Amino acid sequence: MQNEYKIFEVNQKIRSYNANEMRESSIVALIDFFNDAAWEHSSILNIGTEQLLAENKNWVLYSMQFQFFNFPKWGEEILIRTWASGTHRIFATREVEIYNAKNKFELIACGTSSWFIIDLQTRRPMRPNIYDIMKNNILDKRFDNLFGETINFPENMIELYEVTAQYSELDWNGHVNNSNYIKWLCDALGRDHNRKYKIGAIHVKFLSEVLYSQTIQILANSIEKPTVFRYFNLDTNKISAEIELTYD
Repeated sequence: MQNEYKIFEVNQKIRSYNANEMRESSIVALIDFFNDAAWEHSSILNIGTEQLLAENKNWVLYSMQFQFFNFPKWGEEILIRTWASGTHRIFATREVEIYNAKNKFELIACGTSSWFIIDLQTRRPMRPNIYDIMKNNILDKRFDNLFGETINFPENMIELYEVTAQYSELDWNGHVNNSNYIKWLCDALGRDHNRKYKIGAIHVKFLSEVLYSQTIQILANSIEKPTVFRYFNLDTNKISAEIELTYD
């Protein structure tokens, strides 16, 4: 539903396929829930994928910063609240809050994100006229950046993992879906690390798209409890993404 404050709300249940071996919602699942809510709200505001695809355009996520306070358990229900919070140059910003659906005062996670629109033919970003239309549907409430705008890297990075993009990881833009970058990170960190440490916050910047069968080398600042990661596309010689973490 959409309320008078331009906030979109939707409930989601943590299914078995959303949970990890600790029976908690994975970070990937929470980000996917946010993606779905963002797409649905944009459609209601007539700036969604259906409207853009008719003009051979679509939304692309540029960056996101999430803070996690708790991870819901398998079978629990959550409430997702999201709203468009502004536009700046080619970017449109969107916020999200995730609550325990039974206790709407229990904040599970919150985050801020930046998006832009690409021309699907040229694969180049653009500032469309719909940003002017969006001004009537913006709630001027933004979360503070947890990490700042840039991610600082040491001179020497360590190779942590290598992965090749599979067909099942592509979205309707024809490139790897944003939440799969987080899946790759969890796989790169491995079972022992994910059992031992919980991520408290994450900052992701998507710098160039990854296409089918391209190979990504994930570099980290250390092997033990790494905090910054760079995704290097071996096929294009471009940096595809940068990620920064904090742990609880």
